[in-house]
Order: sequence, then C-alpha cells, then structure tokens
Amino acid sequence: MKRILGTLLLAAVLLVSGCARLPFAVTESVPIPADLTAAELSARTWTAVPQTLRMRQSGLFEFRGRKVPLVGFMVLDNAAATARLVGMNDLGVKFFDLEVGEKGVREHFVLPELAKYPGFAEAVATSVRRIFLTPRPAREDGLEIDPQEARLVRREDGRNLTFVFGGNGPEWLETRAAGEKEEWRLRFFQYRCDNGLTYPAGIVLDDEKAGYRLILWLESVKGSEDGN
Repeated sequence: MKRILGTLLLAAVLLVSGCARLPFAVTESVPIPADLTAAELSARTWTAVPQTLRMRQSGLFEFRGRKVPLVGFMVLDNAAATARLVGMNDLGVKFFDLEVGEKGVREHFVLPELAKYPGFAEAVATSVRRIFLTPRPAREDGLEIDPQEARLVRREDGRNLTFVFGGNGPEWLETRAAGEKEEWRLRFFQYRCDNGLTYPAGIVLDDEKAGYRLILWLESVKGSEDGN
C-alpha cells in the first residue's frame, strides 16, 4: 500500500512541476447587463438545483507538502444539505469516504497513510463544503455591477464574502472569503451543459491560511429530482 501511495505522490509532483499554469481556460469577458438583479444572479448557483446530484470527478489535492491525485464519486443531496464523497486512485484503492454537512463531517473511512497527517480529513471536508454546500450566493446579497463583472457581497460569520459573476449567462465564476480566521478563493471554469444541467468542467480552491489547493475536473454530473 505504501508503495502504491508513494508512486501516486511522485506522479502528482511531476504533474504539478511540469505545468505551473492552471489546466483550465479563463472565461472570456463579455458586457454585463446593467439591469441584472441579485435574485437573477443567485439563481445561477449551479450547485443549488432542487435535485440530488451525482458527480464523477478527478482531482489533485495539495496539502502540507503532499500532492495526492484522486478519482472521486460524490452524491450532493441538496434537500439534506449533505455531500458524500468517496476518493480513490485509478486502481480502485480507496483513500477516504467522507459525509460532509454544513457544519460537520462524518469519517466513514480514511486511508491510514493519509490519516497520519493531522487535519487531512477536515481539510478535504472543508473544501467539499465550500465548493458544493456553503457559502452560496443569495438574493439578499448586496449587488455591484461593472461593465464586465457583477458581484454579490455580504458580511457573514466574521468574514467578507464576494461572489463574482461573468461570461455568458453570466455564470458564477468565483467566491472570495476574507476574515481574521480564513482567507480563500474558489474559482469555476469552462461551464458546460449536459444531462439538462449546467456546471463547470474545472474547479480550483486555494486556501491561503490553511495552505492547501484542490483542483477538480468534473467529468460528469447527473441529477434526479427524487434522489434515486
């Protein structure tokens, strides 16, 4: 097991060192309608559709000097406000099985080699929470509109939140959080329409204070209104 994990970590190091740029195209700027409302923008929150979403994704998680490539399968239950993520390698070796809520995380399984790193499971859970559960844009947020960018802003839990929208749609492109206890940036790239859903093909989350980065490639997203 240690040999497999070591090989994966080495492959990830080579992948990152060989390409310093993000592996996604930047969204092209287009004029933003001046009459947009906060309600219209918040309705573009792709994670908040009234369905259970099933996602297949690949990713690279960089944490405290370790770089872990993984394949993930996730069920996002918006009715229950939970996300269950199983991460493994391409050989089927399971890294973790986490059930994440808006406030906590239940560890169904964490690979012993990864459990040795304090805070690993919580860092993954925090990333999942920020990307897929909370915070999300809200119709009550303050609205700021520039010629090629719109923003929803609010103060919440001791932090300033900014949700950036742009491109065609416009789509939700970014969330920024800044406070005494946290500073992070979430970005969405290359929106696509598939299976009746609109979602980004690429996601990058950078946490400046905790010192980790998560890059995700969403390979498929499927929804079911009844959750089955």
